[in-house]
Amino acid sequence: MNTSAPSNVKGPLVTLAAALAAALASSFCCIGPLLYLLFGVSAAGLTALPGLAWLQIPMIVLAVGLMTRGFWRLYLSPHPVCVNIVSLRTLHVLYWMAVPLLLILVSWPYVLPWFMGISE
Repeated sequence: MNTSAPSNVKGPLVTLAAALAAALASSFCCIGPLLYLLFGVSAAGLTALPGLAWLQIPMIVLAVGLMTRGFWRLYLSPHPVCVNIVSLRTLHVLYWMAVPLLLILVSWPYVLPWFMGISE
């Protein structure tokens, strides 16, 4: 018995996962100061993370592009998504749960310094 998801369902789920991974990767350059502040992690172990700053903009573009592709596949595509394993409603819920997560991951490096300035 084959229980793997059909390729038509795997497409939107893979796109959603890739968009979230790209959003998470775009925030790696700024995670060092946040970890240092919150958990007291030694700054010596985080010296390599600022070297990833050049990846931030390409990863943001990739994340937004993948989320746009996911929206197109779910709502605007002339070929409907085959939903043998996961219902279309579940895919819509997963998509709209991922959108705020993507926005948080993409915007927090820009919002955190503003928030830290207000809290002082």
